[in-house]
Amino acid sequence: MIQAIVAILIIFAISIIWSEVKQHREKTQKKQGDVIDISEAWIDSSRLPYRCREYLLNDAERNLYYSIQHVLQGSRYMVCPKVRLADIVDLPIRTKNRQEYLNRVRIRTVDLLICEFHELSPVLALTLEGKSSARREKLSDQFTANALKASGLPHIVYNRLNLPDQDRLLSDLSKAGLILTGSHQLSE
Repeated sequence: MIQAIVAILIIFAISIIWSEVKQHREKTQKKQGDVIDISEAWIDSSRLPYRCREYLLNDAERNLYYSIQHVLQGSRYMVCPKVRLADIVDLPIRTKNRQEYLNRVRIRTVDLLICEFHELSPVLALTLEGKSSARREKLSDQFTANALKASGLPHIVYNRLNLPDQDRLLSDLSKAGLILTGSHQLSE
């Protein structure tokens, strides 16, 4: 009888230890996604389907780009089109769920980024909205705005159907902290 009780206790102890080991493995194992084959085994790399886009910016983005270029002429700033959010914001190494946060900013861009000319340090992000009324795009735009706000980078959103004139643009850029001097100051 004692041997049966000892055997049951040993089996019980082994199952508890096995359960703990299994939980520890699950916690410490890194989540791994699908393996992507980057070799040329699945495609003929001499016949890739890519083609060069005709234009980098659409009409609204290009109009705003040229307006800002004109306003910034002679200043200490420059404008960069289509910049990935991941190239603007940074995440501390020990951030919980860091990879998930990185994945979310890798797929998003700002339409225009104003940088300090010599250091290329970001000063102001500009985005255009109004192209689509899709809920998914609005949520994406909101995430981008929240990420920029959290990073401390000023952000201006314009409606692509109602772009600002030069005076409003100058006013908005000044309110955002840009120091604009010279021939493009506000006309009062």
